[in-house]
Amino acid sequence: MRFVFFIGCPLYNMFHFLSYKKNPLFLLLLGLNFINPLHAEYQSGPAHYFADKLEAVPQREFYDVLKIGNSLWFAGQGLGVLKNGQWTDVYADGRYTALVTDPEGKKLWVAGKNGIYMMNPNSHLVEATQEVEVGFIWDLVFRDGRLWFVGSSGFGWIDPVEFELGALFEKSMEPRPFTLNSVEGINGVLVGLYSGLWRLGDSGAEL
Repeated sequence: MRFVFFIGCPLYNMFHFLSYKKNPLFLLLLGLNFINPLHAEYQSGPAHYFADKLEAVPQREFYDVLKIGNSLWFAGQGLGVLKNGQWTDVYADGRYTALVTDPEGKKLWVAGKNGIYMMNPNSHLVEATQEVEVGFIWDLVFRDGRLWFVGSSGFGWIDPVEFELGALFEKSMEPRPFTLNSVEGINGVLVGLYSGLWRLGDSGAEL
C-alpha cells in the first residue's frame, strides 16, 4: 500500500500531465523508445551502410576530388585518376591538396607541396609549374580568366595562359575556410572565415 500510494500516485500524475490531451508530443517520444531499438542495427556500424565504396580506389587520405569528363581525379597522399573502373597512380608519392579545371576540361591545375602544376588531363603530363609560398593550399578556383589559390598563410592568382604569378597576398586563413567561386555581380572570390565573409580581389582581402 505504501508503494502504491507514494510511488504509484506520483507516476499516475506524471503520465496524466504528459498525456496526449495536454502534450501531444508525449506519444511521439514514447513511440520512439520502441522504434529506435528495432532500427539499432541499421543506425550503427560501418559507413558502407549509407554509401557505396569505390572498390578500385585505394584506401588513402584524399583532400579533393574532381570530375573531368568520365574520369575522377583524386588529390591526397598521391595523385590518381579513376576511369572506366580502372585506377591509375599518376603520382604515388607526395601530397596534393586541391584540384580545378577550366570550363572545357582541357587543363588541370593541381596544388602540391612545391606549388601549383598545370597538367594535361589526357596525357597526365605536367606542362608548367608555378611556385607559391602560402602554406597549405586549401583550394583552387578558376574564375574570370584567373586561377585563384587560397592557402593557410596567404592567397593570390595566376595567369592561366602564361602561367605566371599575378598577385600574392599574405593573410592567415586557418582553419580551412569555405570558398565561394560563383557569385554573380561580385568580382574575385568570396571566402568565409571566423572573422567574417571576405572578398579576395586585386587589392587584397576586403571584409
